[in-house]
Amino acid sequence: MSQNQRKYTADIYCGEKAELDDEFARLLCQLQEMSVRSLNAVLPSQLQFENLPLWLFLFGEEPISDGLQHEFLERKSQISSEQPALLLIDSSGGDTRVAYQIARLFNRRAGFIALIPRYAKSAATLLALGAHQIYLGVDAELGPLDVQIRDVDRENVMSALDEVHTLERLNAAALNVFYQTMLLLLGRTGKKIETILPPVLEYTANFIRPLIENIDAVHYTQMARVLQVAEEYAIRLLSSKHTDEQSRKIARRLVEQYPEHGFVIDSDEAERIGLKVEKSPQELDEIFNALIPKLNEGLTLLGQFKEVNHETQDLSTESEIDSTNAEPRNSERGGDGHPVVEGE
Repeated sequence: MSQNQRKYTADIYCGEKAELDDEFARLLCQLQEMSVRSLNAVLPSQLQFENLPLWLFLFGEEPISDGLQHEFLERKSQISSEQPALLLIDSSGGDTRVAYQIARLFNRRAGFIALIPRYAKSAATLLALGAHQIYLGVDAELGPLDVQIRDVDRENVMSALDEVHTLERLNAAALNVFYQTMLLLLGRTGKKIETILPPVLEYTANFIRPLIENIDAVHYTQMARVLQVAEEYAIRLLSSKHTDEQSRKIARRLVEQYPEHGFVIDSDEAERIGLKVEKSPQELDEIFNALIPKLNEGLTLLGQFKEVNHETQDLSTESEIDSTNAEPRNSERGGDGHPVVEGE
């Protein structure tokens, strides 16, 4: 059977059809070949790789969903313990726990190399942190790890960081009110600090108290814990490539120090915060660029990229049977899109 007659599939979920579009499959075959060639170009000869398996982690408009780790776990025998997998990632995020579990599943074998043509945001960024190497396209991006929470009362999605930063900003505001008031009274009254300190403290307390009283201490603690979960996952995934101090610094930066959840972390920004990323070689980036129009169609494809043969002909039936488990669905835990945090 010639190359253009071969049919390929993603063995966990392949959309409504059991086979991939011919043009898309051709691009993935090229990506697999070029990725191996690009990797071998920087490896010692005794570490040269051939035929690295390609896994697809393409989520279209859906969030990374709870339960997906079970689908990967059922296929763990397909994950090589001898050579790393290529993991093509395209996702806006989802369940952070699932992303961590899948990264660890690969890392307990021979690990994986992350290929990111377009973006891997939020929980998908967390997944990429577990890779031996991260290849970012010229215009590809990662994203911050501040967990997104669905606020039922306000009917929107908010960052857990919003509430945690509120207390920090109120503290800064209280110190500023105290300082400015103290300077004003010292200059205008000429009295000693000991004399004006009590009324300044009372004024500051009365000014800030109504704002502090509106903070739900229990909910604040829950949000802080959710952020800590993401940070601790990131530290553990980073630890294989960075010192403990570096891992903690990078993780905290990703969780706490970006002004919005959608902030663009391109290859330059990633290097600035200490992440080790590889700028894709020209031939690899050409394939990334060719893949982007396909990814823009919102494709959801999950599992190992493999040729359809007598062992995989029944995948269309399998996809239909497993759709309730494998097809991405709204998560009730962590992440982005449509999550609701249940006291993680």
